[in-house]
Amino acid sequence: MKKKTGLKRQAQRAETLSKIAWDRVRQKEQARRTARVEADSAICIISLLAARLGDEIKITRQEIEEARNNEYVARPLDDGGFVLVRADRTL
Repeated sequence: MKKKTGLKRQAQRAETLSKIAWDRVRQKEQARRTARVEADSAICIISLLAARLGDEIKITRQEIEEARNNEYVARPLDDGGFVLVRADRTL
């Protein structure tokens, strides 16, 4: 026979599960905010680079595939800007 759990223990378990659920919700919300900031930053950088290159930029499928293998690191500057450097190279 299954042993019955007292009301006090059931309440404690429910409270614990509720806290765990809220923690998960907060973690997912933080992950969404972080992803949004990263996406906004990427769009800003792409817009800046596109403005420097001209009105029309043609990118081939091969260039996209090659670019997926590149990884860049942002290094901050004293004036508030930053420098993008390929991860496999150093300054």
